[in-house]
Amino acid sequence: MTTLSTAIEIVFDPHEYNLSSAEERLLRRKLGGLARQVNQFPLAELRVRIEGVRSNQVIVKLVLLLPGTTLTVDDHDLILQPAFDRCLDSLLHELDRYKGRLNQNSDAAHVAERTDFDLRPPTLIEPSSLEQAVEQGDYAAFHNAMSPVESELRTRVGRWVQRYPEVDDAIGERLEIADIVEEVLLMAI
Repeated sequence: MTTLSTAIEIVFDPHEYNLSSAEERLLRRKLGGLARQVNQFPLAELRVRIEGVRSNQVIVKLVLLLPGTTLTVDDHDLILQPAFDRCLDSLLHELDRYKGRLNQNSDAAHVAERTDFDLRPPTLIEPSSLEQAVEQGDYAAFHNAMSPVESELRTRVGRWVQRYPEVDDAIGERLEIADIVEEVLLMAI
């Protein structure tokens, strides 16, 4: 068994499979997105079981231990990487569903506690400026009129992005939060 030191504890547990150091390094890199997805949990452990069977197949089982739940997925293939990739995709999907349930419970609690705050600018937005910009199709004027809510909008977009692992993984590499905020504003006009 090999334990990796990352944001979460990751334990590789090969059975009747000779996991090479190159394969382990590749799998470590692929787990970076998952590590970012669970960094807000106080405790997270991932167990990666790789099992070779007599039929020349590789079985991959991922078990993610989080406070209050355990997410388990498995897959098999003739080659380790495709089985691992499908397994990781399934696990990220399950994690996304779990976080969605947590958010729904949290949202309901906020409503019950009357702490569900709307997106409100620190200064008032001038409605006539917005209307005029929209009527004229003047994006620069519209963007300027929306500037009081931009920081709150960035925060809200950042929270929503975290709910979608494939998008969250792209942040900082192929995509920026500012790009999504800009798209929201473009769609609003």
